[in-house]
Amino acid sequence: HTHTHHTAHHHHHHTAAMADPPSLLRQIDQLRQQLDEQARLTEAAQMEVAAAGEQQQQPVAASAGAGQQDDEAKRQKKKAKKKKAKKAKKAKAEPSNVITYEELAAQAMLYLESERPDLLEEWRAANEFIFLDEKDMDEETGMAIARMLATDTMLQSVALDGNHFGDEAGKEMADVLEVNTTLSWLSLANDDLSDESGVDLANALKANELVTHICLEGNMLGDKTGKVLAEVLKVNTALEELELCDNEFGDETGIAFAEALKTNRTLEKLELGYNNLGHGTGKALADTLKTNSSLIELGLGNSDFGSEAGKALAEALKVNKSLTKLDLGTTRLDDSAGKALGEALKVHPALQQLLMSANELGAETAKALAEVLKTRNTLTVLSLEGNQIGEEGGKALAEALKINSSLTIFHLNANQLGQETGIAIAEALQVNKSLAELGLAGNNLGAQAGMALAKAMETNVTLTGLFLTEIRLGNEAGIALAMALKTNANAALTELYLDGNQLSDEVGIALAGALRASKTLKIFSLDRNRLGNEAGKALAEALKTNYVLRILDFGGKQLNPTIFGLQIPWRAERSEDNLTSPCKFSEGVKESLRQAVSGRTFTLYV
Repeated sequence: HTHTHHTAHHHHHHTAAMADPPSLLRQIDQLRQQLDEQARLTEAAQMEVAAAGEQQQQPVAASAGAGQQDDEAKRQKKKAKKKKAKKAKKAKAEPSNVITYEELAAQAMLYLESERPDLLEEWRAANEFIFLDEKDMDEETGMAIARMLATDTMLQSVALDGNHFGDEAGKEMADVLEVNTTLSWLSLANDDLSDESGVDLANALKANELVTHICLEGNMLGDKTGKVLAEVLKVNTALEELELCDNEFGDETGIAFAEALKTNRTLEKLELGYNNLGHGTGKALADTLKTNSSLIELGLGNSDFGSEAGKALAEALKVNKSLTKLDLGTTRLDDSAGKALGEALKVHPALQQLLMSANELGAETAKALAEVLKTRNTLTVLSLEGNQIGEEGGKALAEALKINSSLTIFHLNANQLGQETGIAIAEALQVNKSLAELGLAGNNLGAQAGMALAKAMETNVTLTGLFLTEIRLGNEAGIALAMALKTNANAALTELYLDGNQLSDEVGIALAGALRASKTLKIFSLDRNRLGNEAGKALAEALKTNYVLRILDFGGKQLNPTIFGLQIPWRAERSEDNLTSPCKFSEGVKESLRQAVSGRTFTLYV
């Protein structure tokens, strides 16, 4: 829908431009040709030759046309003339004729003044950074912004994500990278860029010594751009962060990057996930990691690596000393690759964040990682959601949590964990003092584990996020949890997800009591429970005096980002209705909930 709207919008601008006597943009576009004059004199020379050739043909074309249909002749003549004017203009290198970047910027400003005064206002108010994400800019607006950016000497960070720029605006941005003297941070994510502008942007980075961070994720860039970017990494010494997720890069790019990173000494963060990378890239990068000592963060999620590449990466980690974050989510790792990675972490001195969600990891991986957690205090973030860890692996990890003091974020959502693991983790929570975020969603933990977790929350003062979506909590445990949160004056919880647990009205009323007492909770999700009007009324009352909560979800939003899209094996056992239907409140109760939070910054899904 947006796309069609955009095209229509674009078309409308075009017609307006044609009706306008000498339209500003048309002018700019004719003059644009001269822009790269100084930088690309060789091209100018070629153009001169071409222009001369064109001039010779011109009279012939004109006289031939004279005898034909008048209209047709005029049209052809006009077309040829325009072409000639453009080429000749580009070929002439006399400064008097070259439009300066300053002039272009001034014209761009006039354009924005008439078409997008809102953007111009933000531009004028900006100091060192400007964020114009999702401002529904079209190609022409993107070009105008780029032209202003080219001569700007204030801005250092610019984010233009999620606009409909397309390649013409992308090419203008490449010009910016060639002439701007202050910009160090640029984001062009989700801006409809393809190789046509990608190659130009990459080439512009070769000589750029200022930009340290560039983000091009969510575009349609392919190996043409990828190969040039790899060349860039061989010569550029300024780039520290390169974010390229969610494009169309294949192994050709991946392998070229691996090669370039053998000599590059400055890149610290590389995000290559969600492309079309295969085991060739996995193995090549493993090789590189053995010698590269500058890379700190490496994102490779959603790549078709498989077990062998996983094991190669594990071997590399035994030698590598610098990596602190590694994302291998959805990379087809099996238990043997997972176990190898676990073994490698016993010796790796620096790795703090390991993300391995949605693979085929089992108990062996869990046991190896449990050993790491027991003996080393380097890991701070461990994500294993959407694997098949099971009870044996789960219990090993729970035991490790009793000893470990470094882990702050731990996700075990959707891992075929059961009651025993649930109880063991609850016990660990009574002694663990570092864990801030714990994901247990989508595991069949049941009521007894629920009670144990509630007991742990009576005294826990470190957890800020607790994900208990679809764990078969049960009403008794729900009430116990509410009581624990109400009485624990030092509870730190800011996010609580209890959706999909068939909780009754009674639990809702108890939770309202907890909400009245809470000084910390900001996000609370109760979607897909059996809360009725009584619970709704009690919660509405509680909201009148609670000014901390910012988001409350009773239905339909599935706020919990962690288990979205993950397969939860026992979902099928439950009737559709309980699992998917939002809480059932009368219109009156919905209204009183809305009234309770009206006039403040609050998001209510009801």
